[in-house]
Amino acid sequence: MWYLAIGTTLDLAGLLIAVRRTELPCLRSSRSAGQRTSQRGFDSMSLTYVETVEVPRNPLDLMEEIVGANDWAHERASTDELAVEIQGRWADYRLFFLWQEDMGALHFSCIFESRVPVEKRREVHSLLAMINEKLWLGHFDLSTEDGTPMFRQTCLLRGAQSASVEQLEDLVDVALTECERFFPAFQFVIWGGKSAEEAMQASLLDVVGEA
Repeated sequence: MWYLAIGTTLDLAGLLIAVRRTELPCLRSSRSAGQRTSQRGFDSMSLTYVETVEVPRNPLDLMEEIVGANDWAHERASTDELAVEIQGRWADYRLFFLWQEDMGALHFSCIFESRVPVEKRREVHSLLAMINEKLWLGHFDLSTEDGTPMFRQTCLLRGAQSASVEQLEDLVDVALTECERFFPAFQFVIWGGKSAEEAMQASLLDVVGEA
């Protein structure tokens, strides 16, 4: 809900005029250096925000209920961290949820139980680019520390009371679906000695064959 800095009660027509004159979030710069900017510390050339009063509730509380209902092994390391283990068809997956309250952002990653050898990482990066072109939500990445493939996505909840059950279920469902879909492609490159192009074609043919 947006709150307008207006001291008197307005009728509907007056409210519409006030909304048009109020600086709503938009993709444009501030008009002058003296214009009010967001409390996030942006300068005068950054986006202008109208501050909201409501702060979204911690979505990890709800996510933990969903995880418990599915009997998934999990650990709540802190109020802002949740780790989950799920057994898939191709591999075991580790799910990590991180809640950033100041940003109203829920960061999520789904990690393969696999490691990419150093000599295979260049080809795997080529594979990542091909896979990510086909995704609508989230993206695949490769850890620079240990070469672990992962699926990542961030949900912005600023201005919402909290994430819904459906949103959290979709977040996990999309990640697991894409991981199961493209896991064979990673294996074709890592252990099968195929190029990124060959692995991608073989993976897609395998999915079509099973459908």
